[in-house]
Amino acid sequence: MLFFSDLNQWLLSEWIWSMTWGIYHVPLATLCMILLFHFYMKMRLYKAFWVSLMASLFAIAVYSLYVPGFLIYVLGLATDWVADPFPAALYLGIIYGFLQSCFFWLQSIWLPVDMQRVLMVISLSNLIAALIIFKLTIIALLL
Repeated sequence: MLFFSDLNQWLLSEWIWSMTWGIYHVPLATLCMILLFHFYMKMRLYKAFWVSLMASLFAIAVYSLYVPGFLIYVLGLATDWVADPFPAALYLGIIYGFLQSCFFWLQSIWLPVDMQRVLMVISLSNLIAALIIFKLTIIALLL
């Protein structure tokens, strides 16, 4: 049970970090995903836009329903963990990447999709967004 307690504390800490310093992660990752789908997977721009937008909205919805909806409201969880900028940015990318991967896995039940290439796009877009957010955070902290 200690594992799940630590996992929930970590998810809560990351969610708080994402709502403060990492607020631009999802828009940046979505933009990167659109470009990567269009240029790497040769998707039409319109389709790349909608698929990326839906994956990002799914990730935000699931993460926001679980953390504030369940962990905070139902369980009354609080945290005193403080996120370090570099790991927090990378972990946030991993969380959103996992949730976006779940979206595409669910979508692949009805529509065939090359999951290997989609996972590459998701990983790259979230990594790029995490590195940009880290850089912006460091710049802001130095001001």
